[in-house]
Amino acid sequence: MILELKGISKEFKIGKKEYFYALKDINLAFDKGEFISILGPSGCGKSTLLNIIAGLDTASCGDLIIDNQSTKKYKDKDWDFYRKNNVGIIFQQFNLIEHFSALENVELSMTLVGIKKKQRRQRALDLLARVGIDKEHAMHTPSELSGGQKQRVAIARALANDPDVILADEPTGALDSQTGLMIMELLKEVASDKLIIMVTHNEKLAYEYGSKVVRLLDGEIQKIEEIKNKEEIKEHTFLNKRDRKMSFKEAFKLSMRNMKKKFGRVFITALAGAIGICGITLVLGLSNGANAFINEQITRFGSSNVVTITKNIKKDNKLEAIKDIKEFDFLKKNEDVSQIRVELPEAGKWYVNDNNIDTQQNALAPTSDLDFLKPYLNGKLPKDNSKEVIVNKAFARKVINALNLKDDDYDSVLNKNVKLDFTSLKIPINTEFKIVGIVDELDVDQPFIYYDYDGMKSYLQDTKIKTESLYKILQTNTKFEVVLKNPHQLLSFRDWVLKESNQSNNNMLASYMGNQEGISLTSFALIFQQALQMIINLVQLVMIAFLILALVVSSILIAIVLFASVLERKVEIGILKAIGARKKDIMRIFKAEAIIIGLLSGLIGVGLAFVLAPIGEKVVTHFSGYDFTNTIKIPLSYDLSINNIIYHIPLLQIILLILISVIVAFIAGYLPSRRATKMEVIDALRDE
Repeated sequence: MILELKGISKEFKIGKKEYFYALKDINLAFDKGEFISILGPSGCGKSTLLNIIAGLDTASCGDLIIDNQSTKKYKDKDWDFYRKNNVGIIFQQFNLIEHFSALENVELSMTLVGIKKKQRRQRALDLLARVGIDKEHAMHTPSELSGGQKQRVAIARALANDPDVILADEPTGALDSQTGLMIMELLKEVASDKLIIMVTHNEKLAYEYGSKVVRLLDGEIQKIEEIKNKEEIKEHTFLNKRDRKMSFKEAFKLSMRNMKKKFGRVFITALAGAIGICGITLVLGLSNGANAFINEQITRFGSSNVVTITKNIKKDNKLEAIKDIKEFDFLKKNEDVSQIRVELPEAGKWYVNDNNIDTQQNALAPTSDLDFLKPYLNGKLPKDNSKEVIVNKAFARKVINALNLKDDDYDSVLNKNVKLDFTSLKIPINTEFKIVGIVDELDVDQPFIYYDYDGMKSYLQDTKIKTESLYKILQTNTKFEVVLKNPHQLLSFRDWVLKESNQSNNNMLASYMGNQEGISLTSFALIFQQALQMIINLVQLVMIAFLILALVVSSILIAIVLFASVLERKVEIGILKAIGARKKDIMRIFKAEAIIIGLLSGLIGVGLAFVLAPIGEKVVTHFSGYDFTNTIKIPLSYDLSINNIIYHIPLLQIILLILISVIVAFIAGYLPSRRATKMEVIDALRDE
């Protein structure tokens, strides 16, 4: 490679209108095989000249010609390519990455030119052996090496990419005289087939080893001396180098090594983010537990699989409820539907020992569809077409009080009779219904009584109605009932009806209120389920909002920590840029660090949630007096329905939470990563 400097000048602004000229009109030409010694006192511009040749700094004017090509239009990526392929730099202060071994420091530059792992490992070992570093010391970090050993590693690193140009900035300045001579001999030996440009203030070394000596004084060339002929170019095998970017694996490796040194700080930062992830995991678990609790309680209501259904149509610009049960024949397509029937008239008052019990009543499904109640029933189910009823505990307490029975002795209520008064139908109180079972449903102190549909219908048919016949009442009724085979299908059935009738949930509510056309569904179980679900969702949203705030705070903390990391690793950034790492490579390193912190936060957060969930349940159970065991069910799987096919995806929600943690950290790391890319190489290396 031929290098030529044409009219190179470098000025620095030191005041509003004052400038300092580090270099003035430098004109030089170099060729492969030469050993150029740039000699001069401190502050004469030697290092500035070397930095311009290396592409680490730019000239204020003039042009650096590389193989007869001007660099005036070079962009950052061109300089990066030039440094990693054509230039090897040996620094006075060694500039080795402290958390890498000697071997890894030498390997690093080869990763940027696409040398495969096995080849670069062997080449690095060969180069280290060539400069006098054995395999054992190759595994040591720079802090475990002497000054001479560090400089040998630096020389091996400079040679790793088989560059055309070796730039050495005071290579013996930090060494004792004996070690310095050894380094000079080594440098001459290993780089005899390259262009070597060495900056020094040591005249003896400059004249002894240089084939050409360039004297600088106050930024100007004082003298150029030809000492001896350039070395004969030796043939050698060239590396198969490629222009490539640093992989995420390599970026992760760099980040992990640095983070190990500051594990305490990284762990505390990750813990801050873990609090939000832990909270969201617990909220999701509590929500799942609450939903499971609601679904369990729904199946305990005696009429939880009976849904009242109505339909409004517009007739003569007026809304009118339909009276024809055939309008609901389409529901029979649903395999969960057991039967469709006309709703019986609202029952009147129920009496025990002439004491009125203010209660709500509902018709039961046929006995064949009541198996779901058996686990929660003390007693038995009413027989079909019978005057038997079941009650809940709240109703049973009313009976106990009315009959002066022993408190909380619910069994004493069994086989007791209650009387029914259909006042609106002018049916006298003369028929008794027997309590045959007590259902253990959610006790909200609301008395409920459940009767057999066919038995009640027969009773009404057999009873003389003074005003009008039951047939007419049933014919003019606008409410109908759908009996489902399984109460767990309540919500899915509602959603199916919405879809079949092209309605939204809001439309269904408006229809129920008589304000809009369409079908409406209602049942106490459905209302109860939707009300609790609304409360749970509201509480969940509020809690997640606070937890998201915690994630935002943790992201700020991550950003601060990464900014600190950028400042602490200025030298490392400078080294990487000096060996040809691109801005994207530097950014990738700090993005990788952010991702690692986010991943650690997510894993810690989810792990904490699993640890805290049973502890929290026991504490709440102890202080509340209620059994909250297994109420926090952290989601370990997710069922995804696509085209009516259920895909069981294990750990999906947990993975999503960890992914959220990683994304938050990744976003937090963007600005620090950008800051690292904008750092000037010279400033970064000067920070040493």
